[in-house]
This record gives sequence, structure tokens and C-alpha cells, in this order.
Amino acid sequence: MAWFLISRLQGRVYKKIDLFLQGASNSGKTYWTSQLFSPLSAMVGKMSTGGRFCLQNCERRRIVIGEEVGITLDNIIRLKELMSGGVTTCERKGKSVVKCKASLVLMNSNNLRPTSHMRGKRS
Repeated sequence: MAWFLISRLQGRVYKKIDLFLQGASNSGKTYWTSQLFSPLSAMVGKMSTGGRFCLQNCERRRIVIGEEVGITLDNIIRLKELMSGGVTTCERKGKSVVKCKASLVLMNSNNLRPTSHMRGKRS
């Protein structure tokens, strides 16, 4: 696994790697999305938690990590482009827009899938 990740970051493996971890809090998601890649801090860009400027810290970064990112109408298109391997824009406060393309995208969320009792009754 480590060889594959290193090869992907060096551009030798052309498959897109994305990981979206979803589950209960305190289940180890933050470790996988943050602590695991702390030695590579120069390559890591962290998403802000929401809003229009969620990718402002991700320019020229090979790894993009999002912890508890709020997916809103302002950023959903950019996040979809980023997760699909495309080039998207990174809007920055007080600066011009730059292109952003990551080799590895890791995101986590505490939101659980709705269960049958949360969906309501069908008539």
C-alpha cells in the first residue's frame, strides 16, 4: 500500500485515489486523514470546514485532506471535480483564483447514513 501511495504521488501510477470516511465520531477517521500523512506536511493541503473558500489552502498540494468539510451549494461542484480527478479552482481571499489538482483526496464526516426510522413513513 505504501509503495502504491508513493508511486501515485510521484505521478507514476495513473489511477485516481480518493477516500471518503463516514461514520460515528471517535472511530479513527481523523487519524487516517490527518495523522497518517503528517510527515508529508509540505505536500498536504487542508480544506477549511466550509463556505466558498474551502480549497484556499490547497494550491500546489499533492494531497488534499478535508476533516468535517461542510458540503454546501457554494463548494459542491468544486469538491465533485476534485474527487473525480479533474482540475478545479481554488478561490483565495484577497488573491486571484488558481487551478487545483490533487493526486490524493481524503475526506471524513461524522454524518451517518439515514436509517429507516429517520427517513419517515411512506404513504
